[in-house]
Amino acid sequence: MLSSRTIITDQMKQKASAWYYVAYQPQDIAHTDSNSADTMQEKQMQYLSFPWLIDDVMLEIIKERHSTKYASSTVVSEVSQSLLAFYEEERDSFLESFRQRIRIKSLVSTFLAEGNYLDYRSSLALFGSSANLLFRWDSDVDLCVVNQAVISQKETLTREQQLAVLNRLRPCMKNIFHYNRLVESARVPVSLQKC
Repeated sequence: MLSSRTIITDQMKQKASAWYYVAYQPQDIAHTDSNSADTMQEKQMQYLSFPWLIDDVMLEIIKERHSTKYASSTVVSEVSQSLLAFYEEERDSFLESFRQRIRIKSLVSTFLAEGNYLDYRSSLALFGSSANLLFRWDSDVDLCVVNQAVISQKETLTREQQLAVLNRLRPCMKNIFHYNRLVESARVPVSLQKC
């Protein structure tokens, strides 16, 4: 988050706009399901998480585009009221959807613990839209393997170590989910699952 004294430059706004476009503009991407013998390419829509750390820059862009007469407090107030109204209206379905995400996390954690796929220092954590409560009913449930030993040493796993963890978890994931695919080419390797 930028301090109130930071000057938001045109270059910062251009970069933020580009990030927003890449994150939310659907693109056809082709991929092969590594679990099937069929090598046909299938099209799907690609969505990436948006780095909300630049909310001050995005707010500045919105203020410039819509009107220069509104102060930021007015914009924040309008957004807050809109979000509050939305959550009040959708509260019951939102809470049930969040409970469902917690149940999925618990189910996967139980399977991983019973199969000794994770050591005692590792656990699962929600991240992405499930963690920041900005998910929709059809949003992915993003889970991350958290290892306390690695965190305490302030280290990060290499790409090869990340792939090794995901490959170790794949047999368990295949028992839980109908669809399982490891995406090694992603910026951060991910394992995709579908019921």
